Amino acid sequence: LHVRSRRQRQMCIRDRFCGAKLEENPESIEDLKCVAEAQEDLNMTVEFLQTTLLIHELEPTFDSALTLAETEKGNSSYTSAAEYFKQALEMADNDTDKKNINLELADVYSSTGELSTSKRYVQDALAIDDAFGRAYIKLASVYGQAVSSCTESRKLEARDKVVYWVVVDYLTRAKSVDASVTNTVNSQLATLSLIHI
Repeated sequence: LHVRSRRQRQMCIRDRFCGAKLEENPESIEDLKCVAEAQEDLNMTVEFLQTTLLIHELEPTFDSALTLAETEKGNSSYTSAAEYFKQALEMADNDTDKKNINLELADVYSSTGELSTSKRYVQDALAIDDAFGRAYIKLASVYGQAVSSCTESRKLEARDKVVYWVVVDYLTRAKSVDASVTNTVNSQLATLSLIHI
């Protein structure tokens, strides 16, 4: 017999309580948020997504757009993720959020193979903060992905290796402007030196 933890029982009680209140007022944002929180705590991912979507439709905010974007990205629903990240970007009110969301969009588009769009969002992030190390790492990744897809069905040629010099340049730039990414960069450079260069 499955015995639920005390926390799960509490979340379940809260879910039922909020759910009962929602029957009285199905468009109560406060009660919907209560339900969504309980669903998230209980890892009810499908229900959480549906409730968050309803909240966002009733009262779109930066937080609801970002939550939906991250959830859809986690589900590999990249088209929906991109749409919600764009909504969050429009509502973002500080440079930190804007640069991070641009980088998320770059990641989404690189996942779908739209590398020129991915590169554009990385450049938008760097326009906000030219010392954003993770953005240079992403740019290096985009170039690496481009040459990998071009050489998928053939042997790597000397001209292809030139692109990896660009990758190395971006990785080197990343750690020169942002010490927090040094370990990540060093690891990637070590791998590149063994495989490509």
